[in-house]
Amino acid sequence: MNSSLSGFQYSERRIINNRRRRNRQLKQRLLVSALVISLFVILVFFFMSTKSMADNKEPLFKYYKSIQVQPGDTLYDLSLEYVNPEMNDVDSFIEEVLYINNLEEDSTLYAGNFIVVPYYSTFVG
Repeated sequence: MNSSLSGFQYSERRIINNRRRRNRQLKQRLLVSALVISLFVILVFFFMSTKSMADNKEPLFKYYKSIQVQPGDTLYDLSLEYVNPEMNDVDSFIEEVLYINNLEEDSTLYAGNFIVVPYYSTFVG
């Protein structure tokens, strides 16, 4: 009986150790899950706040303006004056001016002529 009692104690010890191990594993899994959820929540708030910061900018509206070409004016010079880096670049601005004014790429601008150029503004009206 003495040997069966010590076998019983061994089984009890093993059961207790298994419970402790399972409890440790459960705590580790809960901790990892909590960290993952926390990270997810932080990332969602971060992206939402950056989106709302971007939404705080005043909207830009596209307008068109007729301008008189001055001596020495080039489309490149005009693009530097009217282009908005947030909306377009110099090349797309020049392409749009050529299209709006029905000009060819190698067209010459003559002083005194009028051309229509696009520009962007936050002002409405």
